[in-house]
Amino acid sequence: HAARKSLGEQKKAAADAEKGGGTKSLRGEGVVEEHVQYNGIDTWRQIKAQRECAVEPMEAGGETRKREADDTDSASEGPGSARSEETSKRARTDPTWTGIQGVDANVLAQANALKMQRIEPQDGWTVEFITDVEGNLPYLQALVERSKVLTWADDGSLLLKDKCYFVHGGDAVDKGPADLRILQLFVDLKKKYMDRVFLILGNRDINKARLLSELSSPEVFGKNTVPWDPKHMPYDKFLEHEGLENNRVSALKWMLACTMGCATTFELRREELAAQQGVDPGTITDAAVVDNFVRMCDPACDNALYLQSLLLGQLMVVIGDCLFLHGAINRECVGVVPDRPAPAPSLVAWAADLNRWAAEQLEAYIRDPMFAPDGTRAFDDLLDYSVPWMKDHKLDKKSTVYSNGFVTSAGARDLDDQVAAFLVDSNISRVFTGHKPQGDCPSAIRDKRGVYVLICDTSYSDVTKAHVDNDWNLRGRAVTAIRIDATGTTVHGRLASGEEHGYTVRRGGRGDDMPAHVVGRHLAPDADNADQANTWVKTVLSGSGEVYCGLQQGFKVATSTMTPSDALKAIGITDPVQEAN
Repeated sequence: HAARKSLGEQKKAAADAEKGGGTKSLRGEGVVEEHVQYNGIDTWRQIKAQRECAVEPMEAGGETRKREADDTDSASEGPGSARSEETSKRARTDPTWTGIQGVDANVLAQANALKMQRIEPQDGWTVEFITDVEGNLPYLQALVERSKVLTWADDGSLLLKDKCYFVHGGDAVDKGPADLRILQLFVDLKKKYMDRVFLILGNRDINKARLLSELSSPEVFGKNTVPWDPKHMPYDKFLEHEGLENNRVSALKWMLACTMGCATTFELRREELAAQQGVDPGTITDAAVVDNFVRMCDPACDNALYLQSLLLGQLMVVIGDCLFLHGAINRECVGVVPDRPAPAPSLVAWAADLNRWAAEQLEAYIRDPMFAPDGTRAFDDLLDYSVPWMKDHKLDKKSTVYSNGFVTSAGARDLDDQVAAFLVDSNISRVFTGHKPQGDCPSAIRDKRGVYVLICDTSYSDVTKAHVDNDWNLRGRAVTAIRIDATGTTVHGRLASGEEHGYTVRRGGRGDDMPAHVVGRHLAPDADNADQANTWVKTVLSGSGEVYCGLQQGFKVATSTMTPSDALKAIGITDPVQEAN
């Protein structure tokens, strides 16, 4: 490994080199870094000697060329160190080359510039928000079918209507057989509508940055610790339990099953590769599956979709009065950026600085995605930011990605006073998030200070799997679309039972008509029913007009219905008009 310098040292060295009239290598032969400015925002472009992929090149259409070597041999190889002549020529001659296949400097610079801005939407704007698609193409297709902003093009790509915006809230992959297809759709959509499409980074997106280093050689297989999950099965126990040998195939299966919460993903990727090539899944070797995972996050590989989605994505986006993020905001993380000594003064400044920090972490990944001799990686802080809270860690409870600040294991909860004040002071009246499964429809929190929060992860809509014929789809028939405009927010969809639901609330959730007026409120405490105070009104049933309530129990939600008038009484509202004002 080349010796690594802090980002500040690298910037200073680049600036000194620029003053001296030339660009100097910061890390030895074959590496040239230059400072690029785009609209006043610093980005770093590295034109360097690329590693040649350890896997065979992709055929036209994205098909993986078959290998002659057996699974164990090819799966034990790590990324190579040679440099292809084609890559070498491009590094010398192409001014748009970023060192990343599929993302040129102009695209990356524009994406980074937008990450630093509060997006002021066009007149007559509409935003649609979906989240936690998790590789489930039928779910995405059902959402597009209900969409007012997205349509399908004849070539199978997505189109975005004029004056419309689209936000995906993170976790695009891992739980379905269409990870690559969905990533390609989102990456292409972002490149096509750069200033109107925003991809939020979730924990399932960010953790893919682990793959290249942790699958690089037998010496590191299974060596990465998992401090956020003390109950996980260690690598050696996993090998013993599954009867596996120590190789890259086993290492990847362990990573997916025991550290990323997606035990089915290895076989689902085999199915997806087979579908791409029009062959039987049995012809796709274990080694080919591993190779595909590796190349998806390797800067030297063509169409590295994991990496492209990370580079084009961001941790937060603010559009008008709306904040979009993956997890939540809790009191401990308000304004916190890992490399800043003091919290940001406003939410807009925080979002910009947090996105800047994440982009710099990813730039460190591009420079060197491998372990240093001391066992650390230059982008470890970003990885740590995307995992559950870790006691005594510097980022403990400081993350917006894995924060449960809007919910508990018993469901939604009232906003923290400090969080609510921070949002109001930053002119945020609506917050949209995912990450924490909420049953078969989103959960809402209606705060008395004029902030309306929607938690929209419905990936555990039907845990009984009563309506599905596979082990990965826990959504059943449930699907909910979120539509936002200048006047309010509309929620509409289908529950796991097949029943339609929906409602519209005004901006900030003030002065809503019945029955929408009771959505986002929890029932008042009852001495005879200890669970009542944890029961929230979630939506309105389209057929009966009754309200649909939920009591969260982990990933399961016990649901019930009541009339709007009974809901008013159970909440403790005696005069809806006076209460609304």
